[in-house]
Amino acid sequence: IVQLLLRTITRIFFKQIYISNAEAVPREGPVIICGNHANQFMDPLVIAGFLPREVGFLVAAKSMRKPIIGHFARALRGIPVERAQDLAKNGSGIIKAVSYTHL
Repeated sequence: IVQLLLRTITRIFFKQIYISNAEAVPREGPVIICGNHANQFMDPLVIAGFLPREVGFLVAAKSMRKPIIGHFARALRGIPVERAQDLAKNGSGIIKAVSYTHL
């Protein structure tokens, strides 16, 4: 049922979808699949919807905390990953420009 739902959602965005070499993906055991699509949200839909196996995804932990995206990511077995750029904080302090022309 999940694959059918994902295929239906995917076909809303894409008129035609061509899957090639799906038989080369092992049906069980570990495998790493790297999506080559410009939209990070469509990759999981296409991969989970059209591969003949269960898959899980690495998802930015920041996205997992968002209500709608997080719900779908968890439903697709998303694995939260904290990214360095999401943990960055603004620095405190003062930067002062100093002129050395009088030296």
